[in-house]
Amino acid sequence: MTRQECQLRNDQPGTSFIYDLRRPDEGSTAAPTAPTAPTAEERTRFDAVAALWSGAGISQDPPSAEHPGELNGSSPWTVRAVATTSGEVFISTECLVEPG
Repeated sequence: MTRQECQLRNDQPGTSFIYDLRRPDEGSTAAPTAPTAPTAEERTRFDAVAALWSGAGISQDPPSAEHPGELNGSSPWTVRAVATTSGEVFISTECLVEPG
């Protein structure tokens, strides 16, 4: 998790958070493969992420035909939420009030 200072709409200080559970890029030069439908094991990973997101108020759009290996989520407090069939998860939040 990475914290970043930001400014709220009322000009007060806030914090945004980035949760990045992706694997670091190892500089692969392999050609991209054509998108394929998630396997049963990959679908199970999506189901687990969707259940956690649901509990946190993040809604999910089903994977599209264009990006079958990617689950996208959204909520009023996220800028971006993505999970992939490889098990990688990335969530970036809006500027939030620091708890205090």
